[in-house]
Amino acid sequence: SGLNRIEDGADRRIGFIAGGNAYNYLRHALHDMREDGARPLLKLGCSWPVEPDIILRFAGGVEQVVIVEEKRGFVETQVKEILRDSEQRGASRFVPVWGKQFPNGLRGIPEDGGLTPGMLTDRIGRLLLAS
Repeated sequence: SGLNRIEDGADRRIGFIAGGNAYNYLRHALHDMREDGARPLLKLGCSWPVEPDIILRFAGGVEQVVIVEEKRGFVETQVKEILRDSEQRGASRFVPVWGKQFPNGLRGIPEDGGLTPGMLTDRIGRLLLAS
């Protein structure tokens, strides 16, 4: 559709997917952490339905995916389904997807309340330090 775009980054351990205001807050948080441009980002211009081809292309270039979205895991659920189905067909490798939950007991992106750049700096900063 051309509404979605991948922004490159050299550190491919974690790639981020976000759209709308969540994308702006994520960019602000990454800038504050001096990580702006360091990690791959997939900016979603259309979140329903999520375009499978761009998800597969993006996830194929990173070790883990982190979904940043407000409220419930709407995009996260779609991305997990796309990647699971692709892996089951043998078309791609397993790629962990995080969002509402982060690994190792770290707090993920909350389902209640709104996002702020400061909250994302705290949550994502802890994740990046642990990876």
